[in-house]
Amino acid sequence: MSVAKKKKFDPYEVLDLPRDATPAEIKAAKRRASRRAHPDAGGNSEMFHAVQRAAGLLLDDKRRRRYDATGEDEEPRPNQREQEAIEALFTIVTNIIESEGFNPDAVDVIAHAAKAVHDTQARIALEISKTRARMDRLQRTAKRFRRRGSGQNLLAKMIETKAAGLEQMLDGHEAAMQTMRRVGELLSDYDYAVEMMTAMVPTFPVFRTGAAW
Repeated sequence: MSVAKKKKFDPYEVLDLPRDATPAEIKAAKRRASRRAHPDAGGNSEMFHAVQRAAGLLLDDKRRRRYDATGEDEEPRPNQREQEAIEALFTIVTNIIESEGFNPDAVDVIAHAAKAVHDTQARIALEISKTRARMDRLQRTAKRFRRRGSGQNLLAKMIETKAAGLEQMLDGHEAAMQTMRRVGELLSDYDYAVEMMTAMVPTFPVFRTGAAW
């Protein structure tokens, strides 16, 4: 019986780009593909991961040269991503446990951790939306500046530089969202035993995740 050969990862195909794509074209394609890969748009975590990997490869000169020459790519440190999710989950849980007034018999730690993850994802999603809107305004504005006569269009260049900075910020937000989705997946594997007789609405402060997330 023949075994189907696994299709080799092709970052250009994932992002629908030509092999001579510029960094700006790669980033624009990443944004489009990320939106399509989002679960709310019919995508899934596997598609989203493929988009992030493809963009990471093509925006890294060393990895891209290696891929273009050999067709091979060694994805960088996948275990680090998993470790980040585990550490984030541990931080969320310990913040709840160490909150003033916490009662281990009465408070469902998993339920409260799940709410913290949900709230954090909502906050990151809002930041992603706001950052994309700011980038769009800057990029559209930059195209409207015209320099009279010869010389460099300094206003357009400065605004484009500002937009590029927001693009890096957006990458950070999207990476944080990916981490928090994994935190949610890890959390779904657990239950917490609450004493029914003592179960109550907790009086300890509402948990807030750190700024890093």
